[in-house]
Amino acid sequence: MHEKFCWFVFLIFPCIGYGQIVNIESLRKNTTDTIPLHFKIEASAALNKNTTSIFWMNFGADFQWRANDHVWLSVTDLNFNRSNGETLLNEGFQHLRYNRNISKVFDFETFIQGQYNEAIKLRVRGLLGIGGRFQLMDREQQKLVYGLSYMFEYDEESESNIVHRDHRLNNYLSIALKISSQANLISTTYFQPVAFRFSDVRLSSQTSFNMRISDRLRFQSAFAIQYDSRNPEGVPPTIYRLTTGLVWSR
Repeated sequence: MHEKFCWFVFLIFPCIGYGQIVNIESLRKNTTDTIPLHFKIEASAALNKNTTSIFWMNFGADFQWRANDHVWLSVTDLNFNRSNGETLLNEGFQHLRYNRNISKVFDFETFIQGQYNEAIKLRVRGLLGIGGRFQLMDREQQKLVYGLSYMFEYDEESESNIVHRDHRLNNYLSIALKISSQANLISTTYFQPVAFRFSDVRLSSQTSFNMRISDRLRFQSAFAIQYDSRNPEGVPPTIYRLTTGLVWSR
């Protein structure tokens, strides 16, 4: 069993809350039959009071279990930020996914996700999907993956109480580059149109960079940008997030 705990996380996050298309490819781990389990937990909080009062809290956890050709993955992320009695950030999601390896180039996968995001007026979003994942390139230094699935989406807008029930196509293309023995980069682009109504579309691109500084310390940075043609009124169609930090683990 492989165990890994994050004891210290430092994040700088100039950001606008976004719709949380989960970049699963960046979270997959190379579990094997001899090391079938990987999990990571991150939690942090800060309170600052002088002329203003600021409270910030973050919790994240990911879990992956492999049994022969079966892989189960769980991802949790919660973020809260409040300043002078005003909530600036209140968002979270839970993602569960099952993969079954069919061949060297194809995996069957199904997933379910729940999320909320106060900043973009999203009271709740529920997803249920099924599809496939194709390994287009699998080299030591480069990996290229394409995913295609059907996804049912349920959305509730928090201010207008409008409810959307959509059937979407979920397409993603992901490339992983091993820059050196210490550094790697993963970039994933999503294209999620409503079925038979391609003018109603969600586009997202997410890039993450990791560099090992020592056996215990690593640097990580990620940038995500998303376009949604049907955000709630008052929410800009293009929103983004940048995170940068250091992780100490053992």
